[in-house]
Amino acid sequence: MAQPPDAAAAAAVPPPVVIDRDVWHACAVPYSGVLPGVGTLVYYIPHGHIEQCAEDPALLLSRLPDPIHPVPCTVADLVLDVDAESGEAYATISLLPGSHDDTTARRQVPAHGEPGFRFFEKQLSPADVTSNALVLPAGAEHVLPPLDIAAYQTARLFDVRDLRGKRFEFVHIWDKKRCRYMLGDLGVNDNDGWRGFVKAKRLATRDTVVFMRRGGGDGDGDGELLVGVRRAPRARGGHHPRPGVEDNKVVSEVWLAMQGVTPFEVTYYPREGTFEFVVSRDEYIGFSFSPFYPFVPGTTVHLRMNPLQIAQSISGTVRTFDHLRPWRMLEVLISSSHHPLPTQSDLFIDQFDRCMLR
Repeated sequence: MAQPPDAAAAAAVPPPVVIDRDVWHACAVPYSGVLPGVGTLVYYIPHGHIEQCAEDPALLLSRLPDPIHPVPCTVADLVLDVDAESGEAYATISLLPGSHDDTTARRQVPAHGEPGFRFFEKQLSPADVTSNALVLPAGAEHVLPPLDIAAYQTARLFDVRDLRGKRFEFVHIWDKKRCRYMLGDLGVNDNDGWRGFVKAKRLATRDTVVFMRRGGGDGDGDGELLVGVRRAPRARGGHHPRPGVEDNKVVSEVWLAMQGVTPFEVTYYPREGTFEFVVSRDEYIGFSFSPFYPFVPGTTVHLRMNPLQIAQSISGTVRTFDHLRPWRMLEVLISSSHHPLPTQSDLFIDQFDRCMLR
């Protein structure tokens, strides 16, 4: 018996994927490695918000009064999601403006780290986006369905869901000749397997694919298999308009924050080439009362990146410190001994003003 049109359409809609902190962090890789929890006391920094969202930050700032100061707030809600068009992870943070005092209740940021959760990532080379197979990095076999090499099982078909719930089929392959694991095609057409995934996601060189395995019910890591996308930085104007970061909306949110009465929400894309503009109160106060504040030119500082990206700290020397600037007040010269040098936007200080480092 044929299904009614409405029922058939509903059946075609993939079930939603729960985007928890583990999944979001693996795909987003925010520079600090943390997100504020609901109830956390924070400071909202309008300049950072504008810099992330606007094509021309200076033009947007001209529509606002001067000066604009960081605004104390409390996190009222936090929603993690991915962009329907690009697949990029983002967070919508609802903020309640208001002054902090020492009696204000503080809630700890919820820890993330689901037992058994694991993932691997691969930044794509030109060959990866043009060939019919992806050479997998070491450790990928612990995330993807395993092959029984001893039993001569050198290929296995499996499916995976993206973060919008759409299913993709791949072939996990063991290349005996080259002793490497690969992600291949079904051998049917260009819309299947790895080639089909590249086409569907419009992947480009330096984009990153992230395969994730949730923990099973007993934390054994045999749960749901997911795939996400982390886009490479693009020149401004070279990407589609992102929801929640339109110029007029950002200006409205800054006005609400400055008035200090009405709740407002901000949308944060962590890979947009800037740093967090919602910073915990403790880090803000810790920076302001640091024994090194103001930072004297010539002072050696240690920088750190998200632990998912780099395991070591990086040293630098303070070049200038401009306390009159509400954003990017600290300029640090990175030691040339660090190879390869990360980009400027990949660095932050292990204090509040990681977001003000240039």
